[in-house]
Amino acid sequence: RSLVSASNLVECERVIQEHEGLLSAALKVPRMMDLYFSDYWGEIKSLGAWGGDFILVTNDREYSEMEEYFASRGLEVIIPYSDMIASENQGILNTHESSYLQ
Repeated sequence: RSLVSASNLVECERVIQEHEGLLSAALKVPRMMDLYFSDYWGEIKSLGAWGGDFILVTNDREYSEMEEYFASRGLEVIIPYSDMIASENQGILNTHESSYLQ
């Protein structure tokens, strides 16, 4: 609930960091941020089963800078948040109109 109700990026990142810390301690597994992205400027939230298949990242820099950061680490598929959610006008996400980095 705290993540959904976060009113700004700083608050959102604080909630992500807190949640990741709780899960890391409970699962006895290091955070993805600590393992692979310790020099990243935003926050990283593991998604899925904490197996590294998906992550959510925050970014307050140019989109291209974030793309370059992850591409340099072999992560070339980036799906912007706006492409992951359905808007009221959209109903169901139309994936063939999305701009994915491949």
